[in-house]
Amino acid sequence: MKSRVTIKDIAKKTGFSITTISLALNNKASHIPLETRSIINKAAEEMGYRPNKMAVGLVKKTSNIVGFVLPDIRNQFFSYTAKVLEDECHKFGWNLLICNTNNNYEQEMRHLKMLCDYMVDGIFLSIAARSTEEEERKTLQFLEDNNISYCLIDRDMFNIGKYKVSVNHFEGAYMVTQHLIQLGHKNIGCITGPLVLDDARQRLNGYKQAMKDYNLPLRDDLIYFGDYSFDKGKAGGLYLADKKVTAIFASNDFSAMGALSGIKEAGLSVPEDISLAGYDDIDFVSFLEVPLTTVRQPVNEIGKRATQIIHEIVQNNDCGKKIEILKPELIVRKSTRRI
Repeated sequence: MKSRVTIKDIAKKTGFSITTISLALNNKASHIPLETRSIINKAAEEMGYRPNKMAVGLVKKTSNIVGFVLPDIRNQFFSYTAKVLEDECHKFGWNLLICNTNNNYEQEMRHLKMLCDYMVDGIFLSIAARSTEEEERKTLQFLEDNNISYCLIDRDMFNIGKYKVSVNHFEGAYMVTQHLIQLGHKNIGCITGPLVLDDARQRLNGYKQAMKDYNLPLRDDLIYFGDYSFDKGKAGGLYLADKKVTAIFASNDFSAMGALSGIKEAGLSVPEDISLAGYDDIDFVSFLEVPLTTVRQPVNEIGKRATQIIHEIVQNNDCGKKIEILKPELIVRKSTRRI
């Protein structure tokens, strides 16, 4: 394997000192003749020289790298958020390094320590789902102890983050349940997410509050405890179809797609027999055989706000506690109907 070209290699080829090479390549020391600069720059280009960013970072105390530690890159919400963050980071001259934790705390900490070693300028973090409160506190304390600017995205299970951008999931679930009620549904089932997650608890509570506000019975047997997966969604669809519900709110779109499969397996159809709604508005749900009514998270705004928070912390060393909770939007499509 060919070794990386260094300033020493350019010095050997051109005959100039390492100091002169370094100053010329970094556009410093105007006393260096233009002819000398030209020779050095030409040699660097011919030899394929690339500056060592880590070495430059040590001098400037900045890396121009920001990390995004996310729990599951297969989840379209997080992969799309990563795309938005990357676009926003480029506006500040940052490169985004993405790390996937598979919802595992130990893996999350390994990634954070690696990013710390790389002297990143900041970290976007969505906490691993299986983290305990003690583990989340250790995670945030590690970032603060190492003076790393951070912003939590969407997940803060125990509401202890100092910097965070999230969505009002209670309001989103309330809106979609209210929509089903206003279409005339009374027996409305709910497929939850994993209740270790704050967002899943908020969505379940939003469903419950809407049922309560409209004086509809809250039946425990109409709540199926899922985990945001297609398989659990399908099992929930089969279970709730057997309970004779006329509508189902699934706490994310993957669960809703699974529920659609379960409803079909039960010999029923959407929306003729059961109205179905999801949450997230991932790309392809609008192209399903029956386009899905769902709750849209403002992913573009999440990415913009989170990047602005990191930038503000980097510029000012600290910007004080900053928590932004954004509004979701109900998107009505053909999977729900009036009865």
